[in-house]
Amino acid sequence: MRVILPIFQEFPLQTTKYLDFTCFSEAILIKLNSESFGTKKIVRISETDLIKIKNLRANMNSGRLTIDKEQLDNLTKRVYINV
Repeated sequence: MRVILPIFQEFPLQTTKYLDFTCFSEAILIKLNSESFGTKKIVRISETDLIKIKNLRANMNSGRLTIDKEQLDNLTKRVYINV
């Protein structure tokens, strides 16, 4: 994950997949910040973090029913059309 995220941050996707990537990266950051990540000790992710990740997952791909203004602004800044 420490390799994939920087690549897509440097070369962002230019379609609605960008919105999926933002959800994915938020979920990864939640996991990285959890106390269980990177330790050999088995610790369950907190229920609150698990709910956040499930909500992010539900908004990916065809699960996204709406796009809020901030997401639309971010998306329109990233779409380039070469003519």
